[in-house]
Amino acid sequence: MNFCPQCGSQLQPTDASCMACGRAADAPSVVPALRMEGDYPPPPPGGYPPPPPGGYPPPPGGYPPPPPGGYPPPPGGYPPPGGYPPPGGGSFPPGGAFPPPAPGGYSPQGVLADWGARALGALVDAGLIVILLIPFWVLEFAISTAFGVLGDLAALAAVIVFATQVGQYGQSPGMRMVGLKCISQTTGRPIGAGAGVLRWLAHIVDSIICYIGWLFPLWDKNRQTIGDKIMSTVVIRVPQQKFSLLPPT
Repeated sequence: MNFCPQCGSQLQPTDASCMACGRAADAPSVVPALRMEGDYPPPPPGGYPPPPPGGYPPPPGGYPPPPPGGYPPPPGGYPPPGGYPPPGGGSFPPGGAFPPPAPGGYSPQGVLADWGARALGALVDAGLIVILLIPFWVLEFAISTAFGVLGDLAALAAVIVFATQVGQYGQSPGMRMVGLKCISQTTGRPIGAGAGVLRWLAHIVDSIICYIGWLFPLWDKNRQTIGDKIMSTVVIRVPQQKFSLLPPT
């Protein structure tokens, strides 16, 4: 079966020219028809032979050599010595990773803070409030007891400010100095300013049971106080910062 090379019309064996365009149907200029399904021979019995042992040979000349200097590093570079810093935030400390804590001191969010570090951070915050109260105590003794009431209100305001910082940024002034951060046990992030105040109120439970709740981090596997368990928070270790009453910008 032949076709006209000019217009593609089908030509009969007896046609001397194309009936559509008039081109002469001479043999050299006629393009044979494309093979249709069934024109190709069937595969050999059992299919095509498998590849030779060891696979197909490499291309002529072999595979190209690696680029000069070796392959480029992965995006973002290689990890620093000792691995990446923990996800609690902060920069990698000089000299490598943080020292490993005692058994049971790890969490998905980072290295859990021990009781001593938490107590030290709380003492720093309490010392700041005492310093704030000293002028009011002097004025109360020298002038009027009304200054004592004002001192109590000032202390309450300072506690709320510290609790708000813990909720919003994860750290109070004392926690920044010691290197602690309070985060959610589920999300690994600070719990928010309002929840920080609620966490401070939840610590009342730690105090009303003869202050035993404050000692829970000594034996609890997550090193949580009862207030932490109520609010689902944990305290982890992070790099220490310089003293500041407000979070650094």
